[in-house]
Amino acid sequence: MERLVYDGTTYLHFPWIDSIVFSLIFILIGIYLRYRKVYHLACLRHAMDKRAEFRCKFIGVLAPIFLFIALLIFGTKLYRDTKVFFSLTSATEEKTYHTITGRINNFVPMPYTGHMEESFDVGDVSFHYSDYVINNYFFNQTKSHGGPIRENGQKVKIDYMSFDYTGCLPLVEYFGLQCPQLTDNKIIKLWTYE
Repeated sequence: MERLVYDGTTYLHFPWIDSIVFSLIFILIGIYLRYRKVYHLACLRHAMDKRAEFRCKFIGVLAPIFLFIALLIFGTKLYRDTKVFFSLTSATEEKTYHTITGRINNFVPMPYTGHMEESFDVGDVSFHYSDYVINNYFFNQTKSHGGPIRENGQKVKIDYMSFDYTGCLPLVEYFGLQCPQLTDNKIIKLWTYE
């Protein structure tokens, strides 16, 4: 009997909220520190001791760093999440994802404490995931945390997307070094058979 145990399409939402919440703390700290710097400009003029002068200068340097980090995190996360969101939305609407049915082999469970990803193969397609990787759209529940993938030989049906990428940072590619081409298969829907 076939049983749907994961459906990532039910969790589709535009990633603005996640990106904003994730970065809001850094943005607020940066704004607060910037305000403190403006507020403490007078202390630089009227600093009585070296410690007060150092504190004012430290806040003045720290505020823009926090704002820069917050905007960098926000922009990067928003770009990545938006790209994945539109890829997944278009793949599910147009049915351009892949489907494979078969038995699990080469199953390597993740230990409860993490430190490695859980992985398995179905036919010649490999999958890997972890509970400790923040993931809004794809399956990532490991056996050690109650996941449905239990053992080698278990029959499953999987709808998945393949993402091709290079295994290097863009800066390394800029200097002409060769980078390996990698494929990452992400599970959209997962069925198990009893």
